[in-house]
Amino acid sequence: MPPNTKIHKGMAIISKEKPKLGKAIISFNDETGFQCIDIIMISSTVFTFKTFRRDPEDQTGWFPSGVVGDLYSSKNEAILAAEAAVDWFKA
Repeated sequence: MPPNTKIHKGMAIISKEKPKLGKAIISFNDETGFQCIDIIMISSTVFTFKTFRRDPEDQTGWFPSGVVGDLYSSKNEAILAAEAAVDWFKA
């Protein structure tokens, strides 16, 4: 059964929530505090990164901003790939 399916009274209910894949283990903010990169651990041997932004006029939180890394075998590989992919980021 897919992770976003729930059983309720004998019927499958499809949740509109997207299943979360992995957990952010470290975040890096730019100097303005309006952009960040999360290093994400998917499993003990698989890592990636994602970029996010927030707008000063919108207090609802962070939004994906488009750059998503491939899969890497270590946290350090994911950080190096993020440095190569995102202009402002130098760990």
